[in-house]
Amino acid sequence: MLKKFVFILLISAFASEGFAQKILEREWDAEGVEKLFLRCNSVYQISITSEKTDKILVHTEVAGENYEQLLLATELKNDKLTIETSYAPFFKPENDKLAAHKIMAIEMRLVIPEGLQVSIESKLASVEVEGSYRFLSVALEEGNCELQNFKGDASLQTKKGDIIVFARTDVSGTGLSTNGTVENHLDFNGSLLIEAESIYGNIRLLQTK
Repeated sequence: MLKKFVFILLISAFASEGFAQKILEREWDAEGVEKLFLRCNSVYQISITSEKTDKILVHTEVAGENYEQLLLATELKNDKLTIETSYAPFFKPENDKLAAHKIMAIEMRLVIPEGLQVSIESKLASVEVEGSYRFLSVALEEGNCELQNFKGDASLQTKKGDIIVFARTDVSGTGLSTNGTVENHLDFNGSLLIEAESIYGNIRLLQTK
């Protein structure tokens, strides 16, 4: 049965003594959801934890003088939940990354069920992921990628950021960096595989202690 829900919201906000912030909390029933796709080019930090739950929880915090300009769009269609961020029409963000960060700082935290297929794309964000996944795909331009206590197959790609992985014992890995260093201590015979690639970043593939 087709399920489709599109949610676009300018989040309620509060401001006091020059500090402006808005918070969004969303929850979905995870029954039937197998895939999660995040395209968040406006976000500076994305954290995802998988655990034994039947819900998908998203908590987003936006701070800065242009906090009210952020738009959040979600769509649940068939077995896939898509979450995207964008700016309000006619708003032009700062081109300089440091200046933009001062004007608007956005952090997104998610708690999801174990065993999902997750894809993340971002031009700015650093990503932290913990737990067990069917497959994880990460493609970043500026940010770092960090996996903690990770179990699953994964494809990790960064342009400038570092990649560091702490994986469980049944996970193997390969690493390739064009201009950085690679340190690989994962088992070559694991049943699961992490493939990590970077252009300028360093890569460390380690076992969870």
